[in-house]
Amino acid sequence: MSSKLHSDLAHHPKSPKTMRAVIFVGLGEVETRDVPFPEIEEPEDVILRITTSAVCGSDLHNYRGYFGPPKFPYPIGHEAVGVVYKVGPAVDSFKVGDRVITAIPDDRPITTKNAFTSPGLDLLLGGEFGTQAEYMRIPFADSSLIPIPNRISDKEWIMVSDAFATAWQGLDWAGFQPGDSVAVFGAGPVGLMAAYSASLRGASRIYIVDHNQQRLDKALEIGSAVIPINFLTEKASDQILKTSPGGVNRAIDCVGQEGVNQKLKIEWDYVLRECIRVTTTGGGIGLVGAYVKFAKSEGVPNADEVPAELSVPVAELFAKQLSVKAGTMDPTRTARQMVSLVENGRAKPSFVIDEGPFDLDQAPQLYRRFNEGKIIKVLFRGAPRPEEWEQCGEKGAPEGHVNGHNV
Repeated sequence: MSSKLHSDLAHHPKSPKTMRAVIFVGLGEVETRDVPFPEIEEPEDVILRITTSAVCGSDLHNYRGYFGPPKFPYPIGHEAVGVVYKVGPAVDSFKVGDRVITAIPDDRPITTKNAFTSPGLDLLLGGEFGTQAEYMRIPFADSSLIPIPNRISDKEWIMVSDAFATAWQGLDWAGFQPGDSVAVFGAGPVGLMAAYSASLRGASRIYIVDHNQQRLDKALEIGSAVIPINFLTEKASDQILKTSPGGVNRAIDCVGQEGVNQKLKIEWDYVLRECIRVTTTGGGIGLVGAYVKFAKSEGVPNADEVPAELSVPVAELFAKQLSVKAGTMDPTRTARQMVSLVENGRAKPSFVIDEGPFDLDQAPQLYRRFNEGKIIKVLFRGAPRPEEWEQCGEKGAPEGHVNGHNV
């Protein structure tokens, strides 16, 4: 064993052989199971002790059978805050005890071997190890983790792992400038973060669209520039264009292909069409909601429902000279901005969190409630500190305590 392979194991020989993890076992079915404890497999690996993880809206694509690896069962999750527990010999940027956020790197090769073992394609697939667990193996750790200070709650940092960074980049992709008006479609965690980011960056007017009144009410906490739009009463684009006849400068799609129409039926191109309609000439559209097509399999039983192509009003797009950018995000691109905003108290993204942290064993009922739109953002507790193993046994961290960090 290399001298650089450090671990808390040297001080805690009774480290567990298994850990608890959330597992997708079928369409709309999750369980929390004992799974093998992860180990260093490649020199660039880190083993992360997860202190807090979260359920992302993209996890519901898996839950509903639209995304995923070919077969059940598989773990899930890509949002986490944690502490470096074990370090491979080729890792240069991190040491045992460092507090970090998981990230989605864009400078590493994606192969069958590694695609399912870190928050890379895990965003859409799930795989060998997900973050909704006590520990996780992180390949290519130098580019897959973001260092954070020891102070400040996990609740703030967990949003930087995905939702806050995704929303911020969505504004960048739309070409946002201070003073712009913005329409955000979807008031889930990413949509709320998009409206919040627009407010932080000086938007003049921010429309946020949804049919879930609980989420629209939450958006009002962002500030006076926010205008909630419930499309159950009237088509969202009609409401926006009545108030802003020329349209908005930027539109952000935080829903993706599972967008629903006024009858709450999935209409795969509905949100994209609405974005095009409300965006003014010369404006920009950022698509951060997922548009992905998988082959039907045991693990993706509803893949055939997703169209391979969408119909959009290209003539309107062309005539209005609109710019469109889409794709998954990389939080390492905005890490310095995000960490600085949170560290200095300028941003407090935790306002969207309304549930948790909960024990991992509560995952089945929490997934059901999240799928029903009854939760905005839910957190899970991770692993107890090594010195707590004996006193906690298999029960996890003590009540009200999450691995040394206040939440």
